[in-house]
Amino acid sequence: MSLGTFLLAAAVGGVILFVWGFLAWVVLPLHRPFLKRYHGEEEDRLREAIRRATRSDGLYLLPCPPHPRPKDPAQQKAIEAVFRERYEAGPVALLVARIRGGKPMDPALLLRGLIIEILNAALIAGLLALAAPGIPHFSGRFVLVLGIGAAVWLGAHVLYWNWFHFPLGYTLSQLIDNAIGSALLGLWLAWILAPA
Repeated sequence: MSLGTFLLAAAVGGVILFVWGFLAWVVLPLHRPFLKRYHGEEEDRLREAIRRATRSDGLYLLPCPPHPRPKDPAQQKAIEAVFRERYEAGPVALLVARIRGGKPMDPALLLRGLIIEILNAALIAGLLALAAPGIPHFSGRFVLVLGIGAAVWLGAHVLYWNWFHFPLGYTLSQLIDNAIGSALLGLWLAWILAPA
C-alpha cells in the first residue's frame, strides 16, 4: 500500500466518521432520549451550585473517595465509612465541568473533532493494512473493522455503564452509533485497502 493510498483512506475515513457523528448526534434522535435535562430554576440553581463548589475544570465524582488516603488505619476506616454511607444514600454523579463556558458549536471544536476522527480512521486503516495481506476477501476486512468498533464500545461505553452508572439506554444507543460508524468506515477501508 502506498503512502498516498493510506492518507486517502485516513482522510476520507475521518470525514465519514465525522459526518456520521453529526448525523447521530444532531440530526437523528439517536442519543437525545437518554440525555436528561433540568428545567428553569432547577437548572439555574444547579449551575450556581456547580460554579460555587467547583474550583477548576475537570471530572468530578460524587461522592468521591478521599485521595490520598490517610495513613492512620482508624482515620481511613472512618472516612471509608462516610464515603460508603454517602454512596449508598445517593445521589451518585459524574460531572464534567468546564467553568468558563464557551460556544456550543465552536469552529475550533469542530475542527478538532474532524482531526480526531481522521486520526481514528488512520489508526484503524493502519491495523487493517497490517492484517490485509492475510485477509484477501472484502468481507473479512469489513468484519475486522466492525470488530474494532465493537472492542471500542465494550472497552469504553460498557465500562462506563458498569462503573459510572451510565444509563443502559444511552449505552445501547452508543452501540448503534458505533456499529453504524464502524460499518460505514469498514465499507470504505475494506475497499480502498484491498491487497494488491
